[in-house]
Amino acid sequence: MENEKTNSKIGLIIAIFVMLILIAGGVIYFIKNKPTKKEDDNTVVNKYTAYVKINPSVRLDYSQTCTKSEVGAYVCEEPVVDNYSLINEDAETIYEDVDLFSKGKTLDKVIEVICDKAKENNIDTQNIEITSDWKEINTYVEKSTKDEVEQRNYSVNVKPKEAIVEEIKTDEKQEAENKTTTTTTTKTTTKTTASNIIDLSSGVKYSHSMITYACEKCFSDSLINSLKNLKGTAFVSGNDSEITIKFITGLSDPYNSSTYKGTALTSKIKAAGGEEIGGAGGSDEPLTREECQEFHLKCK
Repeated sequence: MENEKTNSKIGLIIAIFVMLILIAGGVIYFIKNKPTKKEDDNTVVNKYTAYVKINPSVRLDYSQTCTKSEVGAYVCEEPVVDNYSLINEDAETIYEDVDLFSKGKTLDKVIEVICDKAKENNIDTQNIEITSDWKEINTYVEKSTKDEVEQRNYSVNVKPKEAIVEEIKTDEKQEAENKTTTTTTTKTTTKTTASNIIDLSSGVKYSHSMITYACEKCFSDSLINSLKNLKGTAFVSGNDSEITIKFITGLSDPYNSSTYKGTALTSKIKAAGGEEIGGAGGSDEPLTREECQEFHLKCK
């Protein structure tokens, strides 16, 4: 009887031991055979930077995912903004409580929110300057903004990321220097400065260029019309094969920014096929009301 009890206990222990071994083996097998997410060699994620300048200036870090198709070509998705930085005080004031992703995270929607909120704060949004290290940025902006209700002029430039970062640092330094020389630093003063009115009583000087572009009937009527009232540009003459414009290249401080001097659409002229065939210009000339009117600047 005693032996039977002993044998039963031993059998129970062995059974429990076997069960533990089976459970442990199952866990080890599951861990070894657990599905893992493998990186797809056919998918690449390209990261870019864009610097959007109206007067509020915003840095956008964005990416674009591209997947290789069956025929070997890469098909790319919409560029998506991953992060953004408010560069100057106007940007911090205007976008402090604004979600730039409110319309979506695609690059075009974020830029749209930047422009709309700037306009709500009485900032002139007719001329938008965008610099990026993505070589397709100009085509993308033209395609994504062609159906805008309010027509804006986008000056799009392609630069290496290092040059963009350096430009941002320079603008931040200039912003800091302007703060130290300004007697009032209230938000009201900031918005007054942002109204892009040039005070001629301070003896403002300007530099300008005049360039003629030519091609074989590549200039559209819409392009020509967009140049005629463009801030910072004086339209001299133009037809479908030749355009001559004058544009501001620089203003004396503190007005030497696109907010005051506007942005020439030379990139769009070149993108249409125009080639420079002649030019002239001048520098450090006194800015008068006549030039303000000629170049569509706001002066007092």
